Amino acid sequence: MKFCVNCLTPDLYSSHCSMSAQENRVMDLTEWLDRWQEERIHFHQLHVHNMLESNIEKVLCGRKGVRFFFPLCGKAVDMKWLADMGHSVVGVEISEKAIKQFFEEQKLSYSEESVPEIPTAKLFESSDGKISIYQCDVYKLCSTITGQFGGIWDRGSLVAINPCDRQRYSTLIMSLMDKDCRYLLDTVQYNPELHKGPPFFVSDEDVKNLYGKTCDIHLLDSADALTDRQKADLDSSHCSMSAQENRVMDLTEWEDGWQEEKPTSISFTWTSGWKVTLKKLYVDEREFDFSFLSVGKLWT
Repeated sequence: MKFCVNCLTPDLYSSHCSMSAQENRVMDLTEWLDRWQEERIHFHQLHVHNMLESNIEKVLCGRKGVRFFFPLCGKAVDMKWLADMGHSVVGVEISEKAIKQFFEEQKLSYSEESVPEIPTAKLFESSDGKISIYQCDVYKLCSTITGQFGGIWDRGSLVAINPCDRQRYSTLIMSLMDKDCRYLLDTVQYNPELHKGPPFFVSDEDVKNLYGKTCDIHLLDSADALTDRQKADLDSSHCSMSAQENRVMDLTEWEDGWQEEKPTSISFTWTSGWKVTLKKLYVDEREFDFSFLSVGKLWT
């Protein structure tokens, strides 16, 4: 089995940062369901992930018709992309809303049925049989239910699960690997003291501890996700806020400032060290949707 990882690692954050700030952080499944219901899904990407596109040949290794597993798949458009290439995809997602949105947005007809082995779980399958998504807790799955896979794309799953569950998660993932499986993993690294997660900080050492005894691990890519300007902003983010800490703006001030236009994308740097992209700002409707730009890594 081969394990592929691509990770974007900025120089200003050390991979040896302490996880103490996050190790006891626990997110309940209802929190993820709430995020989907409230459309707080900044992690969703509208286009095929560039890391998957640029490394797909390393995963396929010349193979055709590979069976892929997508843990915590959401409504990732990557699933349709792989299916269109002639591969088959099996995903798992807790949110039924996310699954239905995937099929509807990709204009795919689908069927829905129960899963006898998992009470309350459902299986959604495209009419052509190329894409199947289980709606359940990922830990309810096993190889006797799903079979094993020749490829796994973990774009936002390991970094989303509770840190205390990583060993359990890695054990499940390895049980789903076929003998020639290639596992493409995307991780993020930053200062965990500044952000409670998710996405959670995953160090190189974490990856090796979880998978090193069973898999051959190769770092495919490591890139600084921040521009020089953003680094400069981060360096200055520790200055005193005393001159502004009592500054209060009323909503009417924002309305006056934006009444001439409704921007759909603005970005600015938050003092915690994260770049924030304001995906939507509709002052009249009071709708605000923030998306965080994180920094990460890619492995196989």
